[in-house]
Amino acid sequence: MFSDLLKGLNFLHAISFVVGAFGLFMFWARKRFWCPIYIHVMAAVALALGTWMMATIDDSAPICKYGSVGKVLIALCVPAMVYFVFVFYGGQRAAYESRFIEVPQCPRCQSPLPVDLRPGGPDGESPYTWQYCPRCGQAVGSTPTKKGGWKC
Repeated sequence: MFSDLLKGLNFLHAISFVVGAFGLFMFWARKRFWCPIYIHVMAAVALALGTWMMATIDDSAPICKYGSVGKVLIALCVPAMVYFVFVFYGGQRAAYESRFIEVPQCPRCQSPLPVDLRPGGPDGESPYTWQYCPRCGQAVGSTPTKKGGWKC
């Protein structure tokens, strides 16, 4: 009985895992497979490491029965793991948002104001979750001006 419950919970966990991964990979595709430069550097180092591993492998290793094609595919799997881990754990989304999404600032103390980045925001209308600056208490508006500033 208890083991069946654990199996069911494990199955639900796996389903949520797959749905979350699908969402992150869809975001990656929607942003045209953008990744920061340091991820490409890490993947290049991983490719060099994979190439070195396959060049120095012993001829009696099981991968050698597949010839050069097997060695090349194994060498390409190492940088693919770098990209997979970065995207799967949400690093691509966080890096994209920190680089391309502008966060409004309080006109008085210049501290960043919290913004709900979901489409439409929490109330379905405004993406801004603030009326007052959490740091200085200054009343701030939620309407952007034409110059990119914020009305107060």
